[in-house]
Amino acid sequence: MAPPRIQIPAYRITETFHGDTIQAIAFRELGDANRWPDLVALNELRPPFITSDPDLVVPGVLLAGNPIKVLAPSPFVPATRSPDDAFLRDVALNNKLLEATEGGDFAMASGVPNLRQALNHAMITEKGNLPFHPRYGSMIPRIIGEVSSPVSAIMAAEYAKSVVAADERISRVIQSKAEAVGDKIRVEVNAETIHGRPVNLEVVI
Repeated sequence: MAPPRIQIPAYRITETFHGDTIQAIAFRELGDANRWPDLVALNELRPPFITSDPDLVVPGVLLAGNPIKVLAPSPFVPATRSPDDAFLRDVALNNKLLEATEGGDFAMASGVPNLRQALNHAMITEKGNLPFHPRYGSMIPRIIGEVSSPVSAIMAAEYAKSVVAADERISRVIQSKAEAVGDKIRVEVNAETIHGRPVNLEVVI
């Protein structure tokens, strides 16, 4: 008799910060502080769950600053759904401006073009810049204006990778790279969608 199959929940690794509580992490990463028991179960934690005091760290108690596992959306999409359904629809933008159809309606973007537009916009928007969506955006704009260096490029590439990988429509990030171009940074990301289709992103910030 074959052993029973156990479904292991999908998760991603994220950072914690000094002074974090398990509820604060749940709110920041899952959007709901009441989901802290999910983090406790996934990481096999026990009270006080997380501490900033190294002397209190024991098995089951995480030291603030160390990584923690967070539940990630399942990449599974029913076969009956089309790419346009999975990748959603939104108004089309051209240089951050709305476009119109010949009939005077708002132009729409759907499928992979909408996914590409959404991810590009997220990368060029500074994280925390939208009061009602504090988790939206990236950290890339914060390094603009700093002295160009390989470290800045590496940071930009990692920030871009984290933005793209966090989108539930993305299955995996294949490559992320960045380079300084004068006082701007060019970022290129190659990823694969949950339908297995490639999506190539490029932004200059």
